[in-house]
Amino acid sequence: MAAAVGCGASAPWASYAVGGWGDFLSSAGEPAAEWGYQGEKGPAHWGELNAAFRQCSRGKAQSPVDIRNPLPVRMPPLSFHYRANRVSMVNTGNTVEVDYEPGSYILFGSHRYDLKQFHFHTPSEHTLYGERQDMEIHLVHEDRAGNVAIVAVFVRGGRRNNNVLFRLLERLPSGQGEHYYNREMGINATFLLPLRRDYLSYEGSLPIPPCSEGVRWLVLMNPVDVPRVYIQELHALMGNNSRPLQALNNRVLLLER
Repeated sequence: MAAAVGCGASAPWASYAVGGWGDFLSSAGEPAAEWGYQGEKGPAHWGELNAAFRQCSRGKAQSPVDIRNPLPVRMPPLSFHYRANRVSMVNTGNTVEVDYEPGSYILFGSHRYDLKQFHFHTPSEHTLYGERQDMEIHLVHEDRAGNVAIVAVFVRGGRRNNNVLFRLLERLPSGQGEHYYNREMGINATFLLPLRRDYLSYEGSLPIPPCSEGVRWLVLMNPVDVPRVYIQELHALMGNNSRPLQALNNRVLLLER
């Protein structure tokens, strides 16, 4: 099948299972107010834009957070079982989202979470001792009960090539709502991960409206190096799409040892 770019139906799986990067529908079925990262639609006002977004301003376990002084503990093993996937991506207006077909998953201990999509934030949303990284990739997973687990990967500008990003950047949908699909071109999200996969875990929220809590975050502590121009190209398309840091509020950051 030939590659195609265009506007169409929403992505096969709504981002984060609740609300997503596209139109968030209220319980009444009406489109919620648009949100973004700047001005009156920015993060400081998310909780005011729609009743369904109140958690954004009232929640006590929000994301992202600053990572410092984590508690080293014995954690369940985290393993990745990603398959090659046909390229299907959409420009949501707030990020570029790459949707994933069924069959790829992580195991957190023995608990399975299926990979639904991944997307990008420039600069990073989480910080390490107050310092933002150049970019952060969120790989969004869901278990059978609808619980969400997000694997966060820090990305640093360097010289090491990354074929997955290279293929995606050649075909980025440039306009909001535009889709790109190519059944003949495959990518594998495994190659977006660092070789060393030490991780930190904490309970947080969706970092976008409606900011629902109860999300398991699995932050990989070693960054991936990619050519700086890749990050610059994504940033030129998306702009600054990182939510400000949220209060930890007595939550404990657990570091795998």
